[in-house]
Amino acid sequence: MFRPGRFVPAVVLLAAALGAGLAGCGPASETNTEVHASVRPEALVINVCTLTDVGAIANITARVIDEELPENTLALEGYTLEFRPAAEGAPPIAGGTFGETSVLPVSDLPVVFVDRGRKAAFDAALTSGQVERGSRVFDYTAVYKFFGEDSFGTAFSTRAATPFGMVRCPLSLSPREIKVTGIDNGTLGDDDLSDDITFYVAGGMGSYSVVSDNIGIIQSPGPLPPDTSSFTVDPDDVMTRTNVTLTVSDTGNGDSVEAVVTVTQP
Repeated sequence: MFRPGRFVPAVVLLAAALGAGLAGCGPASETNTEVHASVRPEALVINVCTLTDVGAIANITARVIDEELPENTLALEGYTLEFRPAAEGAPPIAGGTFGETSVLPVSDLPVVFVDRGRKAAFDAALTSGQVERGSRVFDYTAVYKFFGEDSFGTAFSTRAATPFGMVRCPLSLSPREIKVTGIDNGTLGDDDLSDDITFYVAGGMGSYSVVSDNIGIIQSPGPLPPDTSSFTVDPDDVMTRTNVTLTVSDTGNGDSVEAVVTVTQP
């Protein structure tokens, strides 16, 4: 599982450090320039519930290898972004290719990381049942490849990578506490909707079940239909003030959340 304290926020990786899987990083001897890149995200743990973009900053250095050779200028043309999951079964995150015109070296260059669209797609994959149930945090590595040409038309590229974690939305229920005067349901129920209570549930893996701890006052709704985000209960009348606890369970991962209904006598 991803633990922020174990990673350096900005990770600079050359070919020797990354291994064959990320070959092509590091010194670009053909351009007589050694190019290094680092990427520093705004956050290393991404909460998909917050509908905001999470960006990153790139720094790319260019060091001349042989001062005796003709002066050369390296122009950045763009970069690619790939998200590599740490384990099978994690929701895929779309990468892409992005244009960016700058002359190296460049500092504090804003680059794409996990925007709100990627968060929404990630959350949709979680609730659709496409991923392993029970997982709460998914670890990834964002791999950037920066590329361009020098003033003589020679291509160059360098890569940087940073690990991070994606955290799913927690199970939520609203309202959590409410008071209502119960109305006698009788044998056929009542047509008075004034004591009906609608609850809204969200987050988790998207499949829920509801249980009442006092079915004599509030019936247990049981498993909710797929893609259901709310349920309504109809308390019966009581002789004395009574608290009824409704427990909503996420049937995908076992998480649960409770609401307390205080039912009073007419």
